[in-house]
Amino acid sequence: MDSLFYEYVITDKCARINTFDHDQYKDASPDFKNQVLDHDTSDGKNFLYLQGLSGVKIKIRLPFIKDYGKSQKIAINNAVLILKNFESDTTLAPPPQLTLIKADSAGRIGYLVDDSEGSVYFGGTYHASDKSYSFRITRHIQQIIQGKEKNYDLYLLVNDPSINVLIPNRMVGIGTNPEIPDLSSARFQLQLVYTKLY
Repeated sequence: MDSLFYEYVITDKCARINTFDHDQYKDASPDFKNQVLDHDTSDGKNFLYLQGLSGVKIKIRLPFIKDYGKSQKIAINNAVLILKNFESDTTLAPPPQLTLIKADSAGRIGYLVDDSEGSVYFGGTYHASDKSYSFRITRHIQQIIQGKEKNYDLYLLVNDPSINVLIPNRMVGIGTNPEIPDLSSARFQLQLVYTKLY
């Protein structure tokens, strides 16, 4: 009999590792492959893609937002980011909740100041009535305009990295300037309401 013995106790506190294989998206649509795999960001004007379980995320840049208020002081009353779901029937349902984060040039993630107000204010929940997600980012935009916050890239994710929730859902969102005329009113947009300060 071997005299060496060690008992491995497995509990919910143990480290876990997950691996997700999307098979290099070989069965994905040509539009998806062109945008996501070939990094052709111009395709984002038609459709935007999100998928959980180490799938894809949407990168958002607002390069000219800091120019608001350069000629005149303004106060942002409301800033809402709106993404509408294009698909009506899919094997994988749209995610019940999305996460919006910011990331600096080194890839360090952070949360927008508006997120601290809670999910009722901040948003991210799927609204089946109009197939949309919305995020209120009023304070974040105001701080960028005032120079108190750097204008980092924003990312829309299916999974929340802070609580490690793994959701296998996915969605195809309407892009920033769709070529299909019927979709132009439902495009991905940032709605701003502001007051001029004299």
